[in-house]
Amino acid sequence: MEEREIEGLRAQLLELNKKIKLVLKRERDTTRDYNPLSESRDEADLGSATVDLALQMSSQKTLLEMLRLVEKALKKIESGNYGLCELCKREISIQRLKTIPYALYCVECQSRMENKK
Repeated sequence: MEEREIEGLRAQLLELNKKIKLVLKRERDTTRDYNPLSESRDEADLGSATVDLALQMSSQKTLLEMLRLVEKALKKIESGNYGLCELCKREISIQRLKTIPYALYCVECQSRMENKK
């Protein structure tokens, strides 16, 4: 992979990192300021509020995992092993990295892992 491609992907990862942190901060502020369970009036409201809270927590978990992967990719750029599949050690295609810059696996290994599940 060429240096200019890596630099473009680094910029993409840094922007993604910033956006995820911003969304997480907004969600934390919203959660702190608004607790749907505290405003529930009856069982139906309580059930709906519980679902809302579960979805909010699920979203945060997903964002935190994505943030972890983005930060791992940035560290790999620094160490010089960015873009290598963690299973087969071959280069991950530039098209895949442009789509998912924090990808850990090439398409073939990712597919094999998903088929095992």
